[in-house]
Parts: sequence; C-alpha cells; structure tokens
Amino acid sequence: MPTILTKGNVYLGKSLFGQFSKFTAPDIDMATLEIKNAIGSYNLPTAINVMKSTLTLIGFDKEVFSKVGNPYQELNLTAYGSLDKYSNETLESSEQAKLVIRGSSQKFSLLGELEQQNNIEQAIEFNVSAAKLYINNVEKYAIDIPNLVWRVNGVDILATVRKNLGIN
Repeated sequence: MPTILTKGNVYLGKSLFGQFSKFTAPDIDMATLEIKNAIGSYNLPTAINVMKSTLTLIGFDKEVFSKVGNPYQELNLTAYGSLDKYSNETLESSEQAKLVIRGSSQKFSLLGELEQQNNIEQAIEFNVSAAKLYINNVEKYAIDIPNLVWRVNGVDILATVRKNLGIN
C-alpha cells in the first residue's frame, strides 16, 4: 500500500507561512565514540550531530522573506500534511502528520526559482535545535537539544541525564 503526503501547509507561529511543495525533516545523525579492546572495536552513541531542515515554499511572499532574512531570529515552524494510504486507486485511510521545528534560517534565496508561467518556488534551509513529530496528534518523536529533551514514542530517554545534572 503506497502512502503519500498531500496538501502541505506550514505555519510560522500561529500565522500561515505558506504552502510547501517539499519539506525535508531533520535527520537524526548520531555522533559516536569508538571503543577499542583486545579483539576489536565498537561505537557508542554520544550525541546528536547538527540537525538541518529544508523547506520549498510555493510562491514568493515579502512577509515570509522578512522573517527568514534575519539569521539571528528564532523561527517556530509547524508543517501539516495529510498522509494518505492507497490500495490501488482506493483511498484506504488518511492521517494528519505534523512536524514542529524550532531553529533559524541558514540559507535562503533572495527571490526563489523563477520560470515563466509557473509558480515561484522559494527554498529555505534551517538550522534546527528542536523538532517534534506527531501522527494523528500523538507524539512520535521529540528532541530539544538545548533543553536536553529526547522522547521516542513517549519514553523520555534523557530523564536520568537531566536528573544527574540537577536540571529537573
């Protein structure tokens, strides 16, 4: 059964930021430490490498540009989409996908990609310090690097670390 993402909107805070043709969620890329002993070596996860996200908006909006034009301004983005499952041509189910990210703009186009008789597409790349993924309003994943929060399917995997550091 193929699953496709349809009808994507993205919000900046509570205001509609635009429609997107493409949104790349941040990758979770683990930094590791190699441990060596007499018979070999293995890696232990130690941290998360820098997270990035990209967004391609349909159309150009000067208000959007003014918000992403300042790389020192925190951006809180929420992308909504519909995850639709098909069996042949029949729509079997539809679920809401919601991705929430906090970060700052890293790279953006001054005007976007221009092509006659076509929508302008404006690509924006973000540095991401926090991300949450929800499917049908159920949190599947949450990571907030500055605040030492990391939950997978509701399980807080850094609770002991925060306690050990006196943060809780």
